[in-house]
Amino acid sequence: MIKDPVPFLQELHRLLKKDGVLIIDDGHQSRTETKMKMNQSKLWNIATESKDHLKCTPI
Repeated sequence: MIKDPVPFLQELHRLLKKDGVLIIDDGHQSRTETKMKMNQSKLWNIATESKDHLKCTPI
């Protein structure tokens, strides 16, 4: 579990190619919380959502 996800998401954004895709599994948190954290980073667009994960693209 990552205590402060924004720096982690920033590093993933830095590492990912511009046309890359990030798959995020909710793990032990709610989908609402996962989406909130992705939106707080202001670096990711939630492209699709499935029962198991979010598919995100860099903004």
